[in-house]
Amino acid sequence: SPKRTVYHVSKSGRDTNTGVSQSRAFATIERAIQAAVDGDAILVWPGRYEERLSFAGKAITIQSAADAAVIVAPDYAFTFSKAEDAGSVLANFVITGCATAGIICDGACPTLRNLTIVDNQFGIVAYHGAKPNIVNCIVWGNEDGQLFDCSATYSCIEGVTAGKKTGVINSDPLFANAAGGDYHLRSPYGRYVSSSGAWATDGAMSPCIDAGDPSDSFRNERVPNGNRINMGAYGGTPYASLSSGPVCP
Repeated sequence: SPKRTVYHVSKSGRDTNTGVSQSRAFATIERAIQAAVDGDAILVWPGRYEERLSFAGKAITIQSAADAAVIVAPDYAFTFSKAEDAGSVLANFVITGCATAGIICDGACPTLRNLTIVDNQFGIVAYHGAKPNIVNCIVWGNEDGQLFDCSATYSCIEGVTAGKKTGVINSDPLFANAAGGDYHLRSPYGRYVSSSGAWATDGAMSPCIDAGDPSDSFRNERVPNGNRINMGAYGGTPYASLSSGPVCP
């Protein structure tokens, strides 16, 4: 089978680079998508990326490489309109500040995993029979609504009827500082602070901790992690907020 290529995108990168390592990273996610073919992966290093992106029908995985990158767009951050299916995977991003919606799915069924979609005009919109697989996401504080014509599992969705769909909650996710753009989850056991690289503790515990899909791997989260993945952009990564859960399975 053809060898899978992993492309890198970094704020210090250049689009004239090869993209095949962090030191030779592209500057834009768009350039990485152009280079990628089915089966490839794109790792996006921390920072704020102002881009309007389409998966272009490719069965690729785009995910944050470390602490979640932030995607901002004038209208939609990500568009799936080329019959993408579950093999097109978007994971571990904060999507915010989009004037139309964070994600549009038009006749497509991509995998949307561990995303924090906040403070956009709308969260995720689906048209023409689109059925995105939305799991472990937090869709909150989007001005005109959270989900249009689609549904989620094991996610925190503002205003949705809790429990109607598998594992869906509608409780305040308790972001560290949404006004300041910090969407890590509050925890008395430890929360990562991007600006300092240190860990802080809070007086409250986010309901999104240990609330993701129980079949998904939590192994990359630091212990104690409750042996269950967190919802949101940091879930399933070493930057996930900690819990008092068991250290051993």
